[in-house]
Amino acid sequence: MAPYFAMSRMLALPSHSEGSPNVVLEAMAAGLPIAATIVGGVPEILEHGKTGLLTPSGDPEAMAAALRELLTQAELGNRLGESARAESNRNYTLESYTRKLVGFYKDTLQASGGK
Repeated sequence: MAPYFAMSRMLALPSHSEGSPNVVLEAMAAGLPIAATIVGGVPEILEHGKTGLLTPSGDPEAMAAALRELLTQAELGNRLGESARAESNRNYTLESYTRKLVGFYKDTLQASGGK
């Protein structure tokens, strides 16, 4: 997907229902600004105004307004994209997943009295 993200100016995810969408994580890693609806796991990944713009599901006017902001306010798009990339690097890489998993196992072993 990297070549396609490199050609993109932003990601729009106007979903009515989602789990935890990989496309959002991929766009974050690519440093793209994101406009997405507040469904499923999306608000657990994106923070409105910090790593993306979130809009209510089923509100096309709100989604259009968010996309218009990203298209017309380059500084906002750049800031959101860079913040999303940093968040992705901190929390959604294989290395960060491994650190969290090892930490979980260590905490679990300690809580159960194991070494």
